[in-house]
Amino acid sequence: RKKREHLYQYWKQHIGTPIVLCGASLGGAVAIDFALEHPDAVAGLVLMDAQAYIDGVQSPPEFMMDIGLNVLRSEPLRQIANVQSYYDRDTYATKDAMLIGRLHTYMPNWKIYNKQWMQGGGYVLSGRIQDLSVPTLIMWGEQDKILGTDPATRFEQDIAGSRLVWVPECGHVPHLEQADFTTKALEDFMKSLNSP
Repeated sequence: RKKREHLYQYWKQHIGTPIVLCGASLGGAVAIDFALEHPDAVAGLVLMDAQAYIDGVQSPPEFMMDIGLNVLRSEPLRQIANVQSYYDRDTYATKDAMLIGRLHTYMPNWKIYNKQWMQGGGYVLSGRIQDLSVPTLIMWGEQDKILGTDPATRFEQDIAGSRLVWVPECGHVPHLEQADFTTKALEDFMKSLNSP
């Protein structure tokens, strides 16, 4: 809720006109939450291999959260996720990609914010997705090994008027692995929003 309201206040103060909001992976839950609560601020929604059907998170004792967050930050776990994220692992699942993928875990207060998020229950959106009222593009890597491909068709069924675009030879991160294809699909979607 705090993130959503912070983003909305930023939008009100600095933008003021409806935006195309894109959310990848867990960022998809952030984008869906925002679009549900502030549809006036969203001209269109783009979901890339978005996570929104796994509701909530457990709030274990704090010492368990510390252990879990340390594991989440660890190179071995990050490398496993790195390898699973890509279709073309030889090109993209590099050590540099893994290190970049864990940069956010070194942000000030990262552990504190994650604990607060867990204690707040995380996102609970699956029962509200069908309430989305903004034009929505769903982009999904055909070889997503993180979430699989079932959520893509579920989004398409749950969001009236949505459009699903399968990204060929792509895992969980179309914007990285198939950047040109993704850019073209985004451009086409944005043009469609401006067409009568």
